[in-house]
Amino acid sequence: MLDEFHYCLTSFMMNLKSDNWQPFVKQILLSIV
Repeated sequence: MLDEFHYCLTSFMMNLKSDNWQPFVKQILLSIV
């Protein structure tokens, strides 16, 4: 569970550096809801 969170967090930070962070955030929000 913690590893998955860390992986998501790392992927999130990586995506923030690129230009495709908006769809990534949308995907996270959709998966949460």
